[in-house]
Amino acid sequence: MKKRLLTAALAIAMSLGSLSVFATAEKITINNEAVEIPADMGTIREKDDRTFVPIRFITEYLGCTVKYDNTNSTVQTGDGKTSNLQSTVTITESKTNKSFFFVVGDKEVFVIAPDDVSVISMDTKTFLGDDDRTYVPIRFFAEAMNYNVGWNEETQTVSLNTK
Repeated sequence: MKKRLLTAALAIAMSLGSLSVFATAEKITINNEAVEIPADMGTIREKDDRTFVPIRFITEYLGCTVKYDNTNSTVQTGDGKTSNLQSTVTITESKTNKSFFFVVGDKEVFVIAPDDVSVISMDTKTFLGDDDRTYVPIRFFAEAMNYNVGWNEETQTVSLNTK
């Protein structure tokens, strides 16, 4: 009986341990400098085993501009069908004149460079948080803006460094 209880307790302990395989990020460093997300700009979020940050915080910190179009309406097309328009975000990187365009809640991002247009599919979707902030996976956007991304398990820190 004791052996069965010990085995059951061990199995429960092991399964609980596996639930926390993906740690929640607590800090962000950019070029070895600790950065804080201002309280009025949102927080670090975890979703789909990814670290998300408010789009305005991360892109402006990396020297980009952000433009929102909060359309969220339904329009009728010429053939009589209706189409839902959702909020869109355009991020422009001033150094390279590259822009990123996406619909909130989608995985696809249009990358518009001076000599090329491409579509990149992320492995998770952007989302609108309960604080009315648009959240993006930090790794995707940092790498798209030519940063190396690292993770320090011990300090729960995401690091971004210029390539």
